Amino acid sequence: MSTVQEIQAAILELAPQDRDALRHWLDDTEEETPEILAAIDVGHP
Repeated sequence: MSTVQEIQAAILELAPQDRDALRHWLDDTEEETPEILAAIDVGHP
């Protein structure tokens, strides 16, 4: 199981209010910093 699959499975187990809090946090942190872009590029040719 990949890390992404593990994260997806864990998210599905969150209570609705926790999923909502996670969604808001992700929305607030969607700025594409160099670190985020590098993490996205890992493993991609």
